[in-house]
Amino acid sequence: MFAFRSKKTTERRTTMAAATTSPEAQKELLLAAKIHEQVGWNWRVDVPLGEFPGVSVDGAGLVVGLDFSGQEELEFDLAVLAPLTSLQVVNFRNCRNATGNIEVFEGMQIKELNLQQCFDLEGDIEVFKGMQIKELNLQPCRNLIGNIDVLKGMQIKEL
Repeated sequence: MFAFRSKKTTERRTTMAAATTSPEAQKELLLAAKIHEQVGWNWRVDVPLGEFPGVSVDGAGLVVGLDFSGQEELEFDLAVLAPLTSLQVVNFRNCRNATGNIEVFEGMQIKELNLQQCFDLEGDIEVFKGMQIKELNLQPCRNLIGNIDVLKGMQIKEL
């Protein structure tokens, strides 16, 4: 069971970004975020997006999965992911320096979301209401707020 605590003053921040719908645009977005430079991954312009470590793509070459699990020193704001509306599987387990608002996932077709030990993420878990999430791990994301009852009725296999 999760315990979500409210912050006295929580300012909801949202990042409005146009969906990035081409593989080339998504590659440019990920390269510009410089995530790969922090962990020594070999992401390059001349390498297909599907060959980037930590990135999964669908048949059209769009990003459907990001796995940055175990990258404890990796620093990034979830806002950089807003244009990746094709995301379905996200594993940021132990990305302890990740920041931003979980509202970035609103409107995405997330099926698996692991934010375990992403201590500094913010936002209301109501953003997940109605999503087709099968696996969800938010433990112990201490700055999330909301009523866990919003997850009732969802087909979550693992919480």
